[in-house]
Amino acid sequence: MVESVWNLSRRLSRSPIVPELLHLDPAAVAPDAFQGLLFGIQLGFLISHEYTHHVHRHCVESQNGVIRLWTEFPHDATCGSMNSQAQELDADGYAAYLVLPHLLRGEMRSSALAELGRSGLQGTDGDELLLTCFFLAVLAFFCTFWRGNIDMASVYRFRHPPPPVRIKYVIQVAEMWCGQNGFVARQSWFRAGLERAQALYKVRLNRGSLVRSALFYTVLNTINGLGFWLILAGMGYGQTVSPALAICVNAIGWLIGFFAIGVPGGIGVREAGAALLLAPVMPWQEAVLAGVLWRVVQILAELALLLPWLFVTGSGGRAKVDSLI
Repeated sequence: MVESVWNLSRRLSRSPIVPELLHLDPAAVAPDAFQGLLFGIQLGFLISHEYTHHVHRHCVESQNGVIRLWTEFPHDATCGSMNSQAQELDADGYAAYLVLPHLLRGEMRSSALAELGRSGLQGTDGDELLLTCFFLAVLAFFCTFWRGNIDMASVYRFRHPPPPVRIKYVIQVAEMWCGQNGFVARQSWFRAGLERAQALYKVRLNRGSLVRSALFYTVLNTINGLGFWLILAGMGYGQTVSPALAICVNAIGWLIGFFAIGVPGGIGVREAGAALLLAPVMPWQEAVLAGVLWRVVQILAELALLLPWLFVTGSGGRAKVDSLI
């Protein structure tokens, strides 16, 4: 484990991306000294994590009632439970509480800033740099245990929580620690997020209007789906494709087209998505044709709704259209 942490810290210290992330001058930072700093943070976190298991009595009791030695990495990764995962998160949080004060306010602060070539950095600027180093070291440590995809069927039997859960929890604990030490909480990258959240809380929303808007939009999408079903029925698939299926396919196709960034109106993407969903019940070529016909019908309907406004209002309406163009 120690060798793995040492190799990880070496890769981080030699990465050209890391100095850019920390806003450091690569010429002023000695790679070996930087590696020592990252290794110290990671090793301190690891030792503090294991220490927490013992002081918080995360012991394993065998069937005969004998307390056995704690094993951090058992051979079977799915021999755990939600309780063991909670203990791991507890150990992560307590380790963060032990490492952060030593790094930001303890004896390690001055040497860490010197190893980063920023010994003259004071106040919250130094706090921000060291806190970023902490996150870089610890989050990289967690990612080394990210072994491919997570099997959600057995996630409740893992000994350790999935790495994304551990990362999120450590960030929350670090933010809590910063909040309890006000001089750190004033950092711009914490403060900016808090101010954005506070601005959202100040917005007064009319819940009744939101509910009515959501209901109206649901009805609108239902009517759109029925229109799509009428196209399919006109092609002879009224019995094959039910109205409910047409409504669902139309809604999902619209969402697929909406998230097709860079494609105006999701043109082509929406139709292909709908055809893919309808392929099990009808030929995909005809499903694509139905999607294209439905697109044409919608465009014609929108133009038809524009015409009364354009001609009833006379030249004023045409002038408005010309100004938009």
